[in-house]
Amino acid sequence: MTDDLILKKQTMLRNYRKALENIHDLEAKTDYEIDNLVRIKDGLQIDAGIIHHDIVALDQLPDSCLRDPSTALESLFISGVNISESQLNSTDNLKTIFNARGAMTTYLSSGAATTATASAVTNTIVSDIVENVTIQYPTLRYIIKEIDRPTDIEKRKIISSKLRNISDQIADEFDGSWMVLSQISNPDRFKQSAHSMREVVSILLQALAPDDNLKKICWYKTEFEENGEKITQKMRVKYAILGFTPPDSLFEDQLKTVYDLMDELRDRYNLLSGKAHARGEHSGDLSLVESYLKETQDTIDLILKLRDDLFSSIALA
Repeated sequence: MTDDLILKKQTMLRNYRKALENIHDLEAKTDYEIDNLVRIKDGLQIDAGIIHHDIVALDQLPDSCLRDPSTALESLFISGVNISESQLNSTDNLKTIFNARGAMTTYLSSGAATTATASAVTNTIVSDIVENVTIQYPTLRYIIKEIDRPTDIEKRKIISSKLRNISDQIADEFDGSWMVLSQISNPDRFKQSAHSMREVVSILLQALAPDDNLKKICWYKTEFEENGEKITQKMRVKYAILGFTPPDSLFEDQLKTVYDLMDELRDRYNLLSGKAHARGEHSGDLSLVESYLKETQDTIDLILKLRDDLFSSIALA
């Protein structure tokens, strides 16, 4: 009886892992070419992120914390097993619909909605389980952060929203870079996707660090190339974060971190571009391109965060 909840936890994990496998299988089959499937695939990615976080959270619950459970915790695990089975059944059903009817979106939309509902309920029950355990074992509260952490697609949407506050063009370019990567039938998708994300950085820095403003700053240093005066990317990054605020030692250290990231991104982009040219084709490696997009996205997020932090501290001063 003492291991009853441990067995239930293992059952939940087994069901969630199989459900996650089903969703990843569906993601691979779902092309962005059909507009309605864009929403379905986005939904699947959100579901996958939620289930992944729940798996990590459950997996981190030590078995020793489950051997002397409260009545409330026992009840939660009983519900959790039932909900995990419903989650697995919903993804099994969605796979069956897709295999039988292909991209007939009316049927897929209904099945995807059921899966999304199951994911939301799953997240609630796992959160309740973790919360209940951490009441007795407060040192395990770090696990809650895993459940609360935004999924990849949620993080992407947060960044897109921040960019849209600056410019619709930048946000559209950002969203488009991810969308084109998912267009399986597009033979040029890797090159287009990477190029679009590089353009996001370029347009963003020009928007946050206009030439006229930048040249007025005290630390601006004139550099020249064959075609005349040149404004470097590092100058734009520095102004984008600091504006007219004089840099101090703290922000200089943070700026160096951003500079290093920008150098890495430039090297990564050149590597991708070189591979495409070497092959004489527009193919590529999905994992490399996806990694480049994520790293660029994280760098953009860091630039915007440092900028917001600085201006917030000035406002409070």
